[in-house]
Amino acid sequence: MISINDEINSTLIDFEMDLRVTNKQVETFQKEILYRVITEGYKSEYIKRQRRINSLKSPFIKVKGILQSILGENIEEMHEEEVIDLEGLFEENKRTRIMLNELNYKNCILYFDDTVKFGLNRANKIWRKKIQDGQISDS
Repeated sequence: MISINDEINSTLIDFEMDLRVTNKQVETFQKEILYRVITEGYKSEYIKRQRRINSLKSPFIKVKGILQSILGENIEEMHEEEVIDLEGLFEENKRTRIMLNELNYKNCILYFDDTVKFGLNRANKIWRKKIQDGQISDS
């Protein structure tokens, strides 16, 4: 005969195991949302910065084209295209993914706060140093 206590304990253990799995899934989902928020914000800042840099270069390109037409050099006319190098963006996104995977949820929130305060690049440097120095606790 099965006692009620054994059945209750068995049910509680099953619930506890299910809750651990669910908590892990929820934490992974929340980290993914944090990653998306951080990278989307950084992407827009990065593109704005690259556009500012390109706009500073633009007058020089126009002057070069004018000089070429005046001097009559047989160089093809330069076409203006907005080219934004996204390599730096992809590298920072990889670092962010690695950082969020290494941190517990509490530290992920602190990391997010630092990205808002300092920007993604600087926050990644700060947190890499913290991890290397062993300043990160698992609690």
